[in-house]
Amino acid sequence: MSLANQHRTEKIFFFFAFLAFLIIVTGYLKSHVLAPVTVVGDSMEPTLRNGDTVYLDLVTYRLRRPTTGEIAVIKNDGSNPAIQHQLIVKRIIAREGQTVHISGGLLYVNYRPVMEPYATDTSNESFGPLTVPEGAYFVMGDNRDSSGDSRLFGAVNEDKIIGRVVRTSSMWPVTLLATLTSLPTAVFAAPR
Repeated sequence: MSLANQHRTEKIFFFFAFLAFLIIVTGYLKSHVLAPVTVVGDSMEPTLRNGDTVYLDLVTYRLRRPTTGEIAVIKNDGSNPAIQHQLIVKRIIAREGQTVHISGGLLYVNYRPVMEPYATDTSNESFGPLTVPEGAYFVMGDNRDSSGDSRLFGAVNEDKIIGRVVRTSSMWPVTLLATLTSLPTAVFAAPR
């Protein structure tokens, strides 16, 4: 074999070795760090629209507890028949010990009004008051008239919250790597 052919063979080998490395790293990232998900449904509009692909941060909630205002993906283990899908996406409204109520379409947490520029279709609904139990969170969709959420199925246990939704349009290398190995998982914005 000539020196030129040997050099070409080495380049091809290193290219495929690097490609295999990227696929392995991407697989690890998607299962342990950042996973692409597709939103199905309209209960999180206008923030997340049907068909949007967003990324699920699987690390943050291992390091700290979820905070109000964040959008989270919640896993249904089948124990709650009111949740019809395996995964749903909702905004965290209140945490354990906080009291939630809605009066005239306005949300109150601990009897203080919450400004919600992201919420739509708040109508004149009334709900509660409900004090969120220990180890749980009260979640709602941004499109209130079209959302099946804690008003319907109650507070969600913290261990059912699997990750935080992040938009990564500015993180193009992550977006590229995360989409190399497979299609996104569907996450349902559970309708009423």
